[in-house]
Amino acid sequence: MTEIFKYENRKIYKINNNYYDFISNKPIIIDEEKLIFWKLSSNLINKYKKIFSNDIHYFHKKLKNKSIAVVGPSPYLENKNLGNYIDSFDYVVRINKGYKLTENPKDYGSRTDILYHVVNQHNENGGPLNNNLLNQYNIKYVIGCYPLLDYDENTSFDNIGTIRDYFQLERDINNFYKIHKKKYKKFENKIGTRPNAGTICIWDLLKSPCSKIYITGFSLFKGGYSKLYRDKIDGNDNLEEAVLKRIKTNHDQEKIKSFYQEKLLNNPKVELNDELKFILKN
Repeated sequence: MTEIFKYENRKIYKINNNYYDFISNKPIIIDEEKLIFWKLSSNLINKYKKIFSNDIHYFHKKLKNKSIAVVGPSPYLENKNLGNYIDSFDYVVRINKGYKLTENPKDYGSRTDILYHVVNQHNENGGPLNNNLLNQYNIKYVIGCYPLLDYDENTSFDNIGTIRDYFQLERDINNFYKIHKKKYKKFENKIGTRPNAGTICIWDLLKSPCSKIYITGFSLFKGGYSKLYRDKIDGNDNLEEAVLKRIKTNHDQEKIKSFYQEKLLNNPKVELNDELKFILKN
């Protein structure tokens, strides 16, 4: 049986040490080192599909008729004394390193029941993710914000993918779920930019059968972050300036704002804090 490979976004096959395009049957010249890379990529995807096979659909069932507080890392929550209100919800949801906000339970609440994570564990991205950390902060569920994407997927991750990030995740992370790939690709295409983790979290929860979603601590990055969440970005301690510079090529905040305006304002299922409501209306 002829073996078929993936190579630079095309299928190829080999006969008598010569390579041919699968569609046209014409001979092609390939770089053997690149071929090894592409074959490895395909093998890893099949391997990690099995490891991280939990579909988000099964996670959504746990949220039926539950109230949810989604808490972002904006510093405007400081001295607002909203911690008890946040903790009154059935589930408290945070993003990436947002579990650190529980060090100020008076303003940010004391729990992190569900963590949406970008999968990349670099400190400048989602941050470390392992079972010791989950146990320390009593995090019950982890959601991979971006699906398992190959290098040749037609998304904003083109030629990058997320397979390396999934590869770095510990295999034994408990209760790990990942965003549905086809739905994510459709969502990214619809809004015209790569959604950041907080946006994916809100988009995903809106599709769940929960009874209420309270959203606070989000500001489209105006004002930067709480120092508990992070105190520097790429060595810069002006957090608002640094984050807006960092995300401008990937996460178009005007397009994300349009999505929020459409889906959150006047939604009877959603409660917004005053700061975010003001940003979306102005």
